[in-house]
Amino acid sequence: MKFKIHNSVYFILIMALLAGYIKFAFIVLLIVFFHELGHIIMIKIFDYEISSINFYPFGGVTKVNKLINSSIYKEIVINMAGIIMQVVLCLIMYLFLKIEIINSHTYQVFNYYNKSIMFFNLLPIIPLDGSNILHLLLEKCMSYQKAFYGYVFFSLIFMLIFFIGYRDLLLNNLIIVFLLIFKLIDSLKNFKFLFNKFLLERHLFSLKYKKIVTRRDLDLNKLAKERYYFFKNGKKVYSEKTLLSKLFDR
Repeated sequence: MKFKIHNSVYFILIMALLAGYIKFAFIVLLIVFFHELGHIIMIKIFDYEISSINFYPFGGVTKVNKLINSSIYKEIVINMAGIIMQVVLCLIMYLFLKIEIINSHTYQVFNYYNKSIMFFNLLPIIPLDGSNILHLLLEKCMSYQKAFYGYVFFSLIFMLIFFIGYRDLLLNNLIIVFLLIFKLIDSLKNFKFLFNKFLLERHLFSLKYKKIVTRRDLDLNKLAKERYYFFKNGKKVYSEKTLLSKLFDR
């Protein structure tokens, strides 16, 4: 497992020290660290393999080696774990306030940034936790492909709302929106690869499915997570494994 602190973290700390805002910088980094720690703990509990952890000033990125066809429930819990850990941190800081380890001003600053980061992460905008949770919920009730397009659609809508709602913070707003747009474009570019990987996993591995579905077409684009498919074509019935074999074994 590779752990890397991005150079921008050191830059922010130096600038904050020179400007007299080092306490604020450490508070934000503490929140970000605890948020990412929540994800990491749940990933380890579910026995997934972490390939790398990259730590940035305003968030962390933990890359996990797991199947796209992994349990939706487990993935929702992993995405919620960052927010849950922020709630735990809030309780710890409140205890520190009560036993006078920190003063009320420090707690107020922490509380403001903790709530702001929590709210921001719950927005259904790619690549935030809120968008991942929405994506997983969509995958519970529709095909992998449709869920992805719904995920992108809601992300665009809420990105527009975010931009309009915070238009007064022009510079910060533009930087954040540009980063979010970049991640959204990156997701669109990678979708074809991810969809093929989604299909290939179902071809190669013996996965656990919660439901069997029969369709009256031969469209593999309609496949959804946690469901195994049979396709009827006239009097003939094909399993999804048969169709996937024709696709990948030719």
